[in-house]
Amino acid sequence: MKLKTTEDIPQDWKRLTVRKKTTVKIRPCNGVEEFKVAWSEKPLISNPDEDFIIIRPDGKEYPIKINVFFETYTDVDDSNWIKKTTTTLVEIPEGVTPFEIDTLEGTIDNVGYPDYVAIGSKGELYTNTKEFVEENLEIL
Repeated sequence: MKLKTTEDIPQDWKRLTVRKKTTVKIRPCNGVEEFKVAWSEKPLISNPDEDFIIIRPDGKEYPIKINVFFETYTDVDDSNWIKKTTTTLVEIPEGVTPFEIDTLEGTIDNVGYPDYVAIGSKGELYTNTKEFVEENLEIL
């Protein structure tokens, strides 16, 4: 089996609505800054006129457009912010043969129980491990 679109996901697989449970802090840019992140081979470059810098709980930082930040985050208190957007996760049932998922970054193979298929805001597919879900996401 190979999942290319949401229509390829079996209808009887359980769907969950989740959002990140970890909070972040923000800071202004200190001029043009360069950030190396795990999800991009190229460094991310901040623009002090357009970006905030997100500070994750582990101390890692990356830029985000100011307008995108306010569209996707809400304040928890004076210095902590949480994502307000949600994601749909689909539980992979036990006993399903490992399969492939086409993601925006390429094909992920050997996807299976107990992990999840995640559906992004534009219908794109990717995968989350059970451990990632338990540590970083809350089921709504």
